[in-house]
Amino acid sequence: LDIAPTEGVEPFLFEEENVWRSDSPSSNSDARERILGNAPERQDDFFKVKKVIE
Repeated sequence: LDIAPTEGVEPFLFEEENVWRSDSPSSNSDARERILGNAPERQDDFFKVKKVIE
């Protein structure tokens, strides 16, 4: 590929304050149960899933 001319092209600058993602567990157990409604069989706090890769 040829180098594209960049004369007169201003660089983009986006101001960002907090780029770190913080994950915190939800205390809403109703939402948790609804989200996990289609999850595989549950055993205590774990879910049983089929092994798909040998």
